[in-house]
Amino acid sequence: MIELTYQPNNWPTNKEQHNGDGNLLVLDASFNPPTQAHTALIDATIQHFPPSTFESCLLLFTTNNVDKQLVGASASQRLDMMTLVAQRRNNEHQQTIPTAVGVTTHGRFIDKATALQSLWPRKTFYFIVGYDTVIRLLDPAYYPEKSVDEALAPFFEHCKLVSVDRAGYGDMESFWASKSAHGIERVVLKDEKVAALSSTLARSMDRGQLETAVDADVAEYIRKHALYL
Repeated sequence: MIELTYQPNNWPTNKEQHNGDGNLLVLDASFNPPTQAHTALIDATIQHFPPSTFESCLLLFTTNNVDKQLVGASASQRLDMMTLVAQRRNNEHQQTIPTAVGVTTHGRFIDKATALQSLWPRKTFYFIVGYDTVIRLLDPAYYPEKSVDEALAPFFEHCKLVSVDRAGYGDMESFWASKSAHGIERVVLKDEKVAALSSTLARSMDRGQLETAVDADVAEYIRKHALYL
């Protein structure tokens, strides 16, 4: 199940619009808290592809993440902060794609893709993921009975991955040179300062420095609710 918790006025509401052909950009993250790096990932991806590639964008929070336990901000607080980010994007970027917020209980990509397809069966879904996620996804150890290509074929029928490189994961050039496309597009964050930002860093920051890592309204929310103390 995927439930939209916030959608802007220009989000498609007509059934035909929802089910029409088009590409939905999905940023699936823990958002603990959402940082300026999250929005940079979206912008870098949109700029990487030809104009009008994406019809809409979804910030997706998974309550049952297979890799992370829920610590720090609660699920409702994360959704609140994600909504602030989406509202800011929708208000400040009138000429770009509308951004909504959603929540799901599905931890695996294949299950998220199935849930998205049940809502919008004719769309293609582009998931923005980190380089570390791609490494795990393409690791043959996870597919003892099939090849990687065979195991992932159902996922890539309706989905694509956008892998955004950030520093800290070793020799990425050699990794990409040794891999076929696998339906994965590579994007590199060029702003090193933004690329170095992370939710972990934001949680450890002095309250007065939060605006260097998160949007001002998110920083205000963190202080108001005394998060990450």
